[in-house]
Amino acid sequence: MQSSNEIKMRAFVRFFGLTYSQVARTCGVSVPYVSRLLSLNGNHISGSNSFWLAMEKALPQLVQERKTQIFDVVPVDVSKAEELRKSA
Repeated sequence: MQSSNEIKMRAFVRFFGLTYSQVARTCGVSVPYVSRLLSLNGNHISGSNSFWLAMEKALPQLVQERKTQIFDVVPVDVSKAEELRKSA
């Protein structure tokens, strides 16, 4: 059975589009460790307390390393942006 930490981590990794190698490198563990931690099959392991502490500390860095954009941002025409800047 999965712990709440594992469920949260799986959601975090999926939401931010992170790879197992990004998580492993940032948290100082191996890719197989992360893979087995997030596995839904018989290879599953539970994370150690030191791993969860490392993961907690790594959250800001992992968010910055994401490859996907979270919010849809409509581009602004440069000339309109300049007009807005002058009127402010």
